[in-house]
Amino acid sequence: VAFGPDGRLYVIDGDALHVVVIDQGGRFVRTLGEPGEGPGSLVWPTGLVVSDEGEVVVLDSARRRWVRFGPEGEVLDGIALADDAPIPRGPLALDASGRLLGTRDDVVEGTGARVVLLHAVDPDARQEASATVWTAWRPVTPEGRALTAEETGGLTVRLPPLVGFHPDVHAVPLPDGRFVIADSTDYHLRVVDDEGTVTRRLSRPDVPVAVTEALRDAERDRRRLELEADPPAMMVSNAEGQAVGASDDPIVRLERARIDAMGFHDVVPVVAGLMVDPDARLWVLRTGETPGAPGPIDVYDRDLEPIGSLPATVGGRPAALGSEGRVAHVTFDEFGAPVVRVSRWVR
Repeated sequence: VAFGPDGRLYVIDGDALHVVVIDQGGRFVRTLGEPGEGPGSLVWPTGLVVSDEGEVVVLDSARRRWVRFGPEGEVLDGIALADDAPIPRGPLALDASGRLLGTRDDVVEGTGARVVLLHAVDPDARQEASATVWTAWRPVTPEGRALTAEETGGLTVRLPPLVGFHPDVHAVPLPDGRFVIADSTDYHLRVVDDEGTVTRRLSRPDVPVAVTEALRDAERDRRRLELEADPPAMMVSNAEGQAVGASDDPIVRLERARIDAMGFHDVVPVVAGLMVDPDARLWVLRTGETPGAPGPIDVYDRDLEPIGSLPATVGGRPAALGSEGRVAHVTFDEFGAPVVRVSRWVR
């Protein structure tokens, strides 16, 4: 979900494989993209941003490319990700120079440092160029239980293990060209310039909560409920390297087994996300008291001075921030269908 400069809302519909555009009155405007192979088509859209000029850039993870649409919905082009760049995870944002920021690294295994990348989409070069904004520490991956042949249907599974309470790296760009980065389980935010130099720190004395067996059970239950409400649309590669959809039933059974076998980190991360609204206010989303529950939200002004905190009971975790205090949330109705609601935050 993302807001445009004109107050319109842009929502990725991952089942229909297009982006729905909605005006400020909640009325349908148009869709962007469609399934298929032609210009403007989408296979697995996982993120989008809208520029100040109204250009929409959609990340198609299956094809490792950015798909660009003009302000009136016209297809502009598709630009390949850099060969050595990982697919961005989590929310996307535009920095002061119009470059795309991959705002979270949630790869749970591997070696070496984790990086926060800027993706400079260059239409003339037909391929992006990437730059590292920040290099973060990589936590040790907790060991989970190995899956049995019965759980995998006799297949050799090469998926990363599921890990609970992984300390994600969060990053957002500020209008002045700096970035705010959270890369650990405590409330310690670094403000860095474009050369990676820390210019300021924001912190709170929040102590991470130790993960107990009750929290492990609650996290497994939460993931099972999420799986039932929104079964995964899994994309795999065939022998020719083409991205194709996988049958739902085996994938759901496999995901249930992965949840049962998942490992856990020792503490619950304090920071759940970072956001910046069009008025340059920084929103720091904290984790809640139970797995998956939203916590309080700390709001800072454009000078990074604290304004105050929204309690966890107000609205939940935002999906997007727009002009004039608009806040979008994604919830689920009684049938498990996602619902996007827009409210307004008043200081």
